[in-house]
Amino acid sequence: MASDRHARNAIAKARGATADATGDAAHRPRAAGLGARPPTVPRAAAWIAGRELRLLTRSGIWWALLAALAVVAWLPPLLVPLRSGSVALAPFRESVLLSMALGSVALPLLALLLGAEMIAGEIEDRTLAPMLTLPISRSAFFLGKALGRGAAFATAYAAAFGSLGAALVATHGLDGTGDLGAVAAAGLLLSTTAAGLGSAIGVRARSRLRALGGALVAWLFVVFLLDAALLIGVVALAPPPPAQVGVHGHTELAAPEADGPRLGAPALLALSPLGLYRLAAITASPALRARLRADPTSRPLGLAALSSAWALWIAAPPLFGLRRFRRAPLL
Repeated sequence: MASDRHARNAIAKARGATADATGDAAHRPRAAGLGARPPTVPRAAAWIAGRELRLLTRSGIWWALLAALAVVAWLPPLLVPLRSGSVALAPFRESVLLSMALGSVALPLLALLLGAEMIAGEIEDRTLAPMLTLPISRSAFFLGKALGRGAAFATAYAAAFGSLGAALVATHGLDGTGDLGAVAAAGLLLSTTAAGLGSAIGVRARSRLRALGGALVAWLFVVFLLDAALLIGVVALAPPPPAQVGVHGHTELAAPEADGPRLGAPALLALSPLGLYRLAAITASPALRARLRADPTSRPLGLAALSSAWALWIAAPPLFGLRRFRRAPLL
């Protein structure tokens, strides 16, 4: 009996210390309206998501994320006119390749860092154990954290690319808006995948530094090593150009039908989220299809296969991270 009283007193002190240390009423279950009975998973996850949004806004992380995403969105249309010595906002169809290239590098980095710090930050701040003493399951806690960070990223992403779209419509009309929507949608899918990878990486990290270090290693592997290996495989598996009899009676290589790179082996590219990002953007963007002389819709990887590959990449990492989190020790 005495040991039970000591345990209850320790839990109560931990709850109070957590609320005092953060100054956030979201740590108090009564203020959140959880009540004495254990809440359902959706209700608990919604409460955790709201708490996460408040913490990200008050700590300045959301504002820093918004600034970084604004740079990713606005920089390519501003850089293209500089080649001619003018300062203006170029139509998006003229900067679509640069936007896709910048997004393939910057968006996974931002999302990986945001996802990796999700649980590691709670562990470092010593708020994870007190939070899990509330009538909330680990699954609801992980889901709520992921939903809160996802909502924060999505709102910042929509603000950055939405403001660019409004400026382009005001400057150039509807020219290139379809290309902007295609690249922005593909970038959001890539960011969601990267955030899930980050959440799986940072579950067992005991500090933010270790979690962010693991996210950087994953970024280097996915963006550079894995992507380069798959592109080499695409080139190696590509069929040779057709041969034809030359004007002098010798066999000569036929000239390509059009200049520019061709997209091949999309099934191999689907093994990487960056490959899926390119396939999705090219599939929906008329300017990219024209510039790359490629039509992914006529390739072996159709819309159903592309959607299935995205679903697998988006769902598998956070599910693996949830499994690790449910088995992880609190301390």
